[in-house]
Amino acid sequence: MSYEKGWFGNTPWHDVYKDTIVELALEEGVTKYGDNLFFGLVSVTSLKIPETLVEIGGDAFSLMESLTFFMTK
Repeated sequence: MSYEKGWFGNTPWHDVYKDTIVELALEEGVTKYGDNLFFGLVSVTSLKIPETLVEIGGDAFSLMESLTFFMTK
């Protein structure tokens, strides 16, 4: 599985939740994050990355100003 739709906030969660999402935890099985996937999610402070992830697109984490913690497993 991959998430590839991101393009400067062109994801289902961006317009409604971009200022309120504070934690992201993607399930095992995700293999790719597309370009700009989490672009501009300014309130996210932590992100759990699945061990199955093998590719991260360009600027996938751009403008995530509050992100301070990455975790696997």
